[in-house]
Amino acid sequence: MHIGQYEKVLLKNEGRAEVILQFLRSVLLLDVILAVMVGGITLLLDLHTLEAYGTLLRWAGMALMLLACVLGIGGLSSRMQDVGAYSLSGAGNMSENLQRIAEAGQSSFGCFSLLLVAGISLIAIGYIVQSIASFL
Repeated sequence: MHIGQYEKVLLKNEGRAEVILQFLRSVLLLDVILAVMVGGITLLLDLHTLEAYGTLLRWAGMALMLLACVLGIGGLSSRMQDVGAYSLSGAGNMSENLQRIAEAGQSSFGCFSLLLVAGISLIAIGYIVQSIASFL
């Protein structure tokens, strides 16, 4: 069973709400891991204020969004080159090849959206931490 077919079965069986909750769990887990890493870096750099922690969280979020954009551009370029290679070579069944390219595109878009949403939420958490720090 191909990965794309498994995802279709997963969507049919679990429903859209479960898939969305699973996506949000992944985003939350990635945010927690990155927030802990940024906290460790903040302590290593001897920055013991919440404002510095919030600033580094925002920078990490922006870096994550930049990484998502680079991966998205690379995935799109890769799929375009695959289509060009399949059309020039004519090897195999063109319909099957295009289906595999589409499945790879869905996977690439999933990675892009995960990193993009995680970056946006890290930036939001950084602003919240800084606004809390200004009241303390």
